Amino acid sequence: MRWSDEGDLLFSPSALFDGHGRKVVTLPELPPPSGGKMGWYHCFPADVCGDKREEVVLYDPYGDAAYIYTPAPLYEAAYGGYQHTARQYNAHLLN
Repeated sequence: MRWSDEGDLLFSPSALFDGHGRKVVTLPELPPPSGGKMGWYHCFPADVCGDKREEVVLYDPYGDAAYIYTPAPLYEAAYGGYQHTARQYNAHLLN
């Protein structure tokens, strides 16, 4: 995902990591996933705020909530509405 000028980042439980394995962003107040030992969050990038930066959208496939994290600072005046793009992947599990 493209959080800011950090370059592309990878999601791992409750944090974003750079290509060298360094934690560069911590996602605060994310509750533990509800799937027990095998619980996890699905993660995809999306410019939810419409300000040309990607937010982290997380959801627990066993839960009933979605969590959206945006890079600081939040530019409320830049909100242009969400537009789906090719960067949003089909995020469900294939069985």
